[in-house]
Amino acid sequence: MDSTTQIVYQKSATSKVYCVKKFMDLRINKGTPMSTHLSEFNSIFIQVVALNIFIDVDFKDIFLLCTLLESWDIFSIAMSN
Repeated sequence: MDSTTQIVYQKSATSKVYCVKKFMDLRINKGTPMSTHLSEFNSIFIQVVALNIFIDVDFKDIFLLCTLLESWDIFSIAMSN
């Protein structure tokens, strides 16, 4: 691998790690409107997909439910059934 290819690969790998970490660390904050949280979730998801990282739609839905507060547990359980 030449140095230019290595730099591009490193940037790509770094971008992927950064976006996936950002996606995995996302949690709704108490008092944040659901529309704001959904917008942020979808924005990060689009960035992840743009980096050619495949995320199954079912996983995306389940992961969204996992980003919600405990007060949303009943809703999360109902949606996952």
